[in-house]
Amino acid sequence: MKKFGNQASWIAVLACAVGGTCLTARAELDYEYAEDLMRANTSSFSTEDLIERLIAKLMDKPETQTEAKLIKASYRRGQAKSASVKKRYDNLSEAESLYKEILSDKKLRKELATIANRDSESIDKDLMLAAIGMANESGDQNRAKELRSKAAEKAEKIALDFKTQTDAAFPKFDAQYKLFLDYKIDAAVAQIRALRATGK
Repeated sequence: MKKFGNQASWIAVLACAVGGTCLTARAELDYEYAEDLMRANTSSFSTEDLIERLIAKLMDKPETQTEAKLIKASYRRGQAKSASVKKRYDNLSEAESLYKEILSDKKLRKELATIANRDSESIDKDLMLAAIGMANESGDQNRAKELRSKAAEKAEKIALDFKTQTDAAFPKFDAQYKLFLDYKIDAAVAQIRALRATGK
């Protein structure tokens, strides 16, 4: 943590000096600092109060509200891991809403967009499993049906995302596979000719 902090501080100073990008560098520092606090949080050494204060401080200023939302979304996801079934679902739902708010910001800076996109893409599976868990514990049949429907929507989205990735990768794979087959065929033909030449 100390090593990263020293490096990040120098990066921030240099960024300010060469192009007036202090806000961008500071935003990255805020997020990384929050991540360090989340990683350091344990039952014997709680950093939750520090994280909550950082979020509140950043939310106070319009220019840092996006970072606050991103940190809060990550924080809620971390809290969801050890929460009850209902609280887990609520925390993940809140995180998903925060990611949507962040990504809808037309002035969103590139480095924050990269983090938000990465984290939002990985939340679908967690939400799907949380919805199933909630449905299994719900005594309300209508509520359970609604939750299973949401879980099915998330499962479909995950499947479509995988299909999109597969479709995008297939042309390159297919081209390489055809080259491999051509190589195998050429090698087999060469071997047959060699055997015929030796009379075997």
